[in-house]
Amino acid sequence: MVDVLLGLLDYVGFALLVIGVLALVIWRAGRRDRGLQAVAESLGMSYARRDDAPLESFVGLKVFDAIGVRSLANVAEGTVSGSRVWLVDYRYSKHPTGTVERYGFSACVLKGDRLDLPHFRIVSRSRPRSSTLSPVPHRPEDDPEAPLQDSGELARRFRLFTASPDAVRPLLGPGLEERLLASWKPYLEIEGLGDRLAVTRRSWIEPKDVRTMLDQAGWILDDLQRASPH
Repeated sequence: MVDVLLGLLDYVGFALLVIGVLALVIWRAGRRDRGLQAVAESLGMSYARRDDAPLESFVGLKVFDAIGVRSLANVAEGTVSGSRVWLVDYRYSKHPTGTVERYGFSACVLKGDRLDLPHFRIVSRSRPRSSTLSPVPHRPEDDPEAPLQDSGELARRFRLFTASPDAVRPLLGPGLEERLLASWKPYLEIEGLGDRLAVTRRSWIEPKDVRTMLDQAGWILDDLQRASPH
């Protein structure tokens, strides 16, 4: 009888531990959502807990081109420095069925009226802890890697992927190079296409870091607009 009671207590204790862990995870997720909403509203941006409509504006940006199920959450939209801006949590599956583990990261997408960018991706060579970096989505037909302008510090810290290197390299002027070198850690990924620019670290952003991410993405957009012949 004693053994039965002890076994029951062990089972109940384990069950309570699991429930406690789940409750903590849900509470922390809710706290982050509320924090992101508060920051978005303080910046004069609209906020939606979930809204997949902006994905239509992200077509062609390979960072959002996962094969499996995709969705957007914590969608903040507004105008920053005269540019239309989305700050989103992107969630995706690496498989077409979407029945396996899903991943995600936060990203900032900007639309600049004075941009007409050939497609390119600038990818940091740095890697944060594996537990903080979302796996690369399965993306068909990625652009080939192209050498950067020289073998200097920028080339040691970043990789360039584009099918139009001669059009992209002139955009990577001293201002943008300085900006990238100052913010290369942790992992940073930048993608440009037409009038759109996406900036992400392929990890979740915390509310306290939203303003910094928006500022950083805005500075990169400004640098590209100044260098763009259009």
